[in-house]
Amino acid sequence: PEGAVRSDGPVFISYRQSDGWERATQIEHLLRAAGLVLWRDRNDLRAGNTRDRLDEALTGGLSGAVLVVTEDIKHSDIVRNNELPRLLQLDERPEFSLCIANEVPNPNDVDRPDYHAPDRLLARSDAVLSDKKQSNSRTEAGRLEIVRDLLMHRIELRRHSIRERGGVLTVLTQTRPETFAGDAAADADLHVRLRPADRGRL
Repeated sequence: PEGAVRSDGPVFISYRQSDGWERATQIEHLLRAAGLVLWRDRNDLRAGNTRDRLDEALTGGLSGAVLVVTEDIKHSDIVRNNELPRLLQLDERPEFSLCIANEVPNPNDVDRPDYHAPDRLLARSDAVLSDKKQSNSRTEAGRLEIVRDLLMHRIELRRHSIRERGGVLTVLTQTRPETFAGDAAADADLHVRLRPADRGRL
């Protein structure tokens, strides 16, 4: 629908909770520290029918998404039947950026990801995911690659707005609270959120 992709919209994180929670959380913290606002189920999934709420999120104005591919994702009907088809539709628009965080090692070279795993695990016969860029999210370099790609994409989308303001880039920085997806529409180009220290001063 109109407005399903927005240059100032949040980034959606799609993953299987059973074995993808920790990696999704790592990627979430990196993206928040880089200034991106996220849609994450633990913060943004409101009460009600899960599939209806997900469809609202997936049509409400996103700028990008990260698909975290783990072995157990093959058991996720929601990712396979609800999230992925919509994300692929959105990814047809140049204003949208879909990143694939591949957690599945290549059986012949464990230092590389299995680039065929996303299509195989999510039962895609069209090999559409194999044709997309995939990052080896088991490595720090791979996770930072996702951050760089999404950050560059956001700045590119905001370039016109920044130019209209005389080249001024607006950055909001906080240590608390974590942002919610609705914060993405606030009047700032980036929303940097750093995790507070576990104890003591920041």
